[in-house]
Order: sequence, then C-alpha cells, then structure tokens
Amino acid sequence: MAKRMNLDDTWKKCEIVWLWVKEQEELGTGLRKYDHPLFDKESVMHSCFFCDYAYRMAKKQKQARDIRGRGCRFCPARKIDKSFDCIDNAYDCNLFPDAFADKIVSLNRKRLKKQKLAEEHKNFNRQ
Repeated sequence: MAKRMNLDDTWKKCEIVWLWVKEQEELGTGLRKYDHPLFDKESVMHSCFFCDYAYRMAKKQKQARDIRGRGCRFCPARKIDKSFDCIDNAYDCNLFPDAFADKIVSLNRKRLKKQKLAEEHKNFNRQ
C-alpha cells in the first residue's frame, strides 16, 4: 500500500496522474499511469490511488468483503457520485483513459464546490 494519504491528497494525486495519462494519450506516447513519477505500482493497491484509499478505509472498518474484492463502497469518487464505477462503459479507466480523466476532474470540481459551500455555511453559522 502507498504511504497513508488523506482524502484531499488522494484526490490530488489521482487527478494529476489521470490528466497526465490523458495528455500522453493525446500525444500518442503509449505511456500509461504506471509510468507517471507519482505512481509506484509496487505500493499502490490495485494500481489506483482511489482503490488504495478504499482498501485502507474498508480495513479500518473491518469490512472483510470489501477488503477481499473491489472495495468500491469506500472509493473516494463514490462519495461524490454514488453510481461511480471505474469500469463504467462510458469512461472505463482501462479502455477510455481520456474520458476517465474528464470524469475524475468533473467529480473533483463537485467535491471542491461542496467543500467550499460547507465551509461557507459553517462560517455563516458562527456569526
């Protein structure tokens, strides 16, 4: 497993890697996520920052079935879109890395917007 990352760091690294993969796809370099300097395939669960995070959360909550299989229930993207699936036909991370990168960026924007609104609401209630 990767060095323990908080949720924000997990999102940042995932977005950075997938935007880079999208760029490589457009350039036709043939480079994949494993080639990105942030990515260490030896220590990232299922070769994915989100899977790694989900695995740690499942293990922490002792959800054995999510530890053995795909721990999708704990995926950070599912916190934003409950129907998110990294192998969805529209943006499968293996088949359509450019569409997957766009999906990650879109979900991260929603996440950051929610965070900002929650913070504004919190600050408003303090007044």
